[in-house]
Amino acid sequence: MDAITACVVGGVSMTGGVGKPWGVVIGCLLITVIANGLDIMGVSSHWQKIVKGVIIVVGCADRRKGKEQETLNGIERQGRSPSPLDIHQIHKHFKEEKRT
Repeated sequence: MDAITACVVGGVSMTGGVGKPWGVVIGCLLITVIANGLDIMGVSSHWQKIVKGVIIVVGCADRRKGKEQETLNGIERQGRSPSPLDIHQIHKHFKEEKRT
């Protein structure tokens, strides 16, 4: 679980294909610091796993929101504003992607 959490924190996509090795190294360092801090504070191992799980969920949700925004920014770079239909289709696409 530490490896997955470190990858998510480091910016690696859970669907694969995107990420940098230095991001994973930084993610490992951050997760190690968090784990050591929780140990020093006397937090039980069960709560530590919950904290790491929350980090994974938040990281994945943040990436998903970032992809939607990136798609909207791509439309704006084409020299036009996204129409309500564009926004609806983007949200629909990401909802369908979420189900699979």
